[in-house]
Amino acid sequence: MSTSETTTTEPSTELVDHIDRLHALVERVQAGEPLALTPDALSRLVTDTARIYAGACQASGGKVPVATEGLTATNAVALITALMDAENLNTFDLTLWQSQTGEGAA
Repeated sequence: MSTSETTTTEPSTELVDHIDRLHALVERVQAGEPLALTPDALSRLVTDTARIYAGACQASGGKVPVATEGLTATNAVALITALMDAENLNTFDLTLWQSQTGEGAA
């Protein structure tokens, strides 16, 4: 069988498999198992997740709901703060963007 005929999975299917495995690992960590994760690896995970989420929102033409199971307000604010700091954004920038895109409307 040639390289072009090799059976492969589609990127989206492969990504879903990895997401399921990651979720199971996160559940184990939350249950008390130790986690050895470098800041660089965590940074790449957050950045890649943000890129995938933003791309999905753009492709769908709207917001993609975020599951809240296991998510706390503290978790959300910590991540929001880190993302805003990474791009040197402040709450004024966020409010301006939301008013221009309609994303802040309930």
